Amino acid sequence: MSSNRRAALVTLGCARNEVDSEELAARLERDGWTLVEDPDDADAVVVNNSGGAHLADAVGTPVVELFAGTEEVGQYAPRSVPAAVLTRAVSCAPCRQLVCPFDQECLDIAPREVVAAVVQVAPPR
Repeated sequence: MSSNRRAALVTLGCARNEVDSEELAARLERDGWTLVEDPDDADAVVVNNSGGAHLADAVGTPVVELFAGTEEVGQYAPRSVPAAVLTRAVSCAPCRQLVCPFDQECLDIAPREVVAAVVQVAPPR
């Protein structure tokens, strides 16, 4: 149980991203996390976009980034905070495509894996 720990979810993108975020939010809350809106108030931020990862990095908040296979992971990973970049290896990555013809298989990451990464990067309280 991670009582009194705070996480922020920053979701950008399509309807699937919203559904995935709702499932992840439920899992975090079930595991004792409090959801906050401001990444600066969070012990860790979960993002599905490198823009959100850079914002979390800029304010000094550890980040878990769900990384689509559009680019090389090392190009956009957070640099100055504890971070976990989660993705699935797929033969089409890096694709540099804005629309995925393969149902975003590179983002097939279970909520329990994301929560485990949040626990790993968040500082102890």
